[in-house]
Amino acid sequence: MATATSEQGKTSFVKQFLNDHPDGTTKTVNEAWQAAGFDGTISPTLVNKTRVKLTGKRRGKARTAAGGKTAAREKAATQKSKTASTPGKTLFVKELLNDHPQGNTQAVNEAWTAAGFKGTISRTLVDKTRALLGLTGTLRGKSQETRKATKEKATPSGKKPGRPRKETTAAVNVQPRGSKSSRTAALTDLEADIDRLIFKIMGIGDLTQIEDSLRQVRRLLYVQTNGR
Repeated sequence: MATATSEQGKTSFVKQFLNDHPDGTTKTVNEAWQAAGFDGTISPTLVNKTRVKLTGKRRGKARTAAGGKTAAREKAATQKSKTASTPGKTLFVKELLNDHPQGNTQAVNEAWTAAGFKGTISRTLVDKTRALLGLTGTLRGKSQETRKATKEKATPSGKKPGRPRKETTAAVNVQPRGSKSSRTAALTDLEADIDRLIFKIMGIGDLTQIEDSLRQVRRLLYVQTNGR
């Protein structure tokens, strides 16, 4: 209930009373005024005028609060949309290494950029994912075993490298170059195109059947390209 001092005006009294009792009427305001020991009465005009001012303030606060909630919902929806359109880096690396066990950090980042995603994927994440998948070691081009095998093939055991001897035997039938390498390059490009499609479909979501079908095609291409 509103309280008043001897110096308190009627407007201040009505404002305080209606703040405490929003449903108050002119009658209840005057009863409180007289109960507080003041003489005279308070007019309906003053009560209604004060009520209008207080109601406007309440509506303004309500609109501000509602607007804040709406903005928060829109922001959350936008963030959710962005998250849904871009697959997580860990998932991306896992999917790529599952289909390309020999992939290194450079290959992963090239596929990430080709799929239209921003930023880069760290070497730490690639190494960690390789370890989780049981693909030990970090690849940086040819492995030591490959380089060793290539060196042994070029230099037979027990012989030192030097200038090759000129052979006087019959000329060797040389096959035309480029046909096999061109086919391999074309298959590799096609495989990369399918990778881009898969990651775009992952970004859209809820297209599992199409995604699985593309993966099967990509695996067939991988076997065809690498001969295994």
